Amino acid sequence: RDAGGECPPVDPKREKEICERMMSAAPLAHRDTVFSIYERILGGSRGMVETIARGVCIRNGKVLLCRAKGGKTTYLPGGHIEFGETGAVALVREIREELGVDSTCGEFLGVVENSFLQHGRPHAEINLVYRLNLSSRISDFNGLDSDFMPESREDWIEFEWRDVADLENASLLPSEMIRVVRG
Repeated sequence: RDAGGECPPVDPKREKEICERMMSAAPLAHRDTVFSIYERILGGSRGMVETIARGVCIRNGKVLLCRAKGGKTTYLPGGHIEFGETGAVALVREIREELGVDSTCGEFLGVVENSFLQHGRPHAEINLVYRLNLSSRISDFNGLDSDFMPESREDWIEFEWRDVADLENASLLPSEMIRVVRG
């Protein structure tokens, strides 16, 4: 994501990381072939539908939300599912990257499709939504649960706890997530 919280159409660094990880798992004699296949998969998916894992973490009647710094809208924490990952694995990885804490993925809550204009171009995503359980490091912090403000490890996002009853005023996107959060 860029400083405005938008996903760039192409993230060369992330694509390179994926290709390198897949190549390192392949036998030496097949690495060029593996690279070529993953390069085509990634290239073919640009501008298509993104698949995202999102987590619903509720404590004391409040849900953990994320926003781009200075942004007006919020969304559930999580991120893109990389090729070869399950949604649950991606969610745990993204929470580790964004918050620096361990988490576990609970029950699957549903799917929310979303299409919108991003930088004037059509964009689409499929959100796989799971119950999210954060590590005890957060819940034990000074004995507080939803009063503790998790600190982002990424400089462009911030987190907040919001009353589940007040999600309409949180500008949660996509708005269908309100139904999923409230169950």
